[in-house]
Amino acid sequence: MEANAALTAAFKKGERVLLPHREADGTRYNEFYIPVERQGGDVALVFELYEPAGYLSGILLRALLLPTLVPGLLLVGLVVMLGYLIRRAQASIDLRAARVRELSARIESLLSLSAIGAMKQAPAGSDLPLKRIEVSLLYSDVRRFTEYSEAVSPEKVVAFLNRIMTIQIESIVRHGGDVDKLIGDALLARFDGPGKEERAIAAALDIQEIVEQGGLPRGIGVGVFTGLAILGPIGPEARRDYTVIGDSVNIAARLCAEAKRGEIVCDVATLDRSGAANRFASVENLQVKGREGHVSIHRMVKAVS
Repeated sequence: MEANAALTAAFKKGERVLLPHREADGTRYNEFYIPVERQGGDVALVFELYEPAGYLSGILLRALLLPTLVPGLLLVGLVVMLGYLIRRAQASIDLRAARVRELSARIESLLSLSAIGAMKQAPAGSDLPLKRIEVSLLYSDVRRFTEYSEAVSPEKVVAFLNRIMTIQIESIVRHGGDVDKLIGDALLARFDGPGKEERAIAAALDIQEIVEQGGLPRGIGVGVFTGLAILGPIGPEARRDYTVIGDSVNIAARLCAEAKRGEIVCDVATLDRSGAANRFASVENLQVKGREGHVSIHRMVKAVS
């Protein structure tokens, strides 16, 4: 005869009971109490079963773990593969983004700041606008450059041009100007907005001072002129240049041609607005090719050692 709570519950309530049991030697068993009912619903008898605890674990392992092992391994493999593909894709995206940034920086180095700004501000799919503006133009040219380029190696020619262009570009940017284009050994820059005449003359003076003190084999002549010009994209769709055109550009080039090494030649109106009249000689009248009448100019002569 045996009487315990699990057996009583199986008889009276018809419940299946699992009761963990540990022997004196430490062996673990599971006691199962399983009621068997008559047709009327009463419990006729109760089976009491003893099984080692590991037996049920083995059943659970075969019933649950093994059927999920293969899908689990496939899922882990899929996650690993997706992680690898994502890392490769991200590395490729990062590389392409870096190349795009590098290419963009290289392209921007070939364009004027105003061209870059105009392209960034223009709506997608639209063309850059043309506009007529009053602008102070600075035109410079290396004196006796052809003679120099034929007498020295190409490497020395390029090194000299890079040096003298760097001096000019840094001075122009420092005084709020924008380099419109480099034309061989010549340079065209423009200044617009308030104080453009003062800034253009200041840049020209700065350039001549640095160039003449830099010990370079050749110097430059500079022409400055203020007038109306058309600014915008010029040329066919396949190859355009964002630049200024008009009579003012031609006059600035002519004034530059009149300037000897170390000189600055500018029109009277530009000098009057710049506040630097004390640095220039008296008024001259210059006949400009292709233009009726003369242009009144001032000339700043820098002594060349």
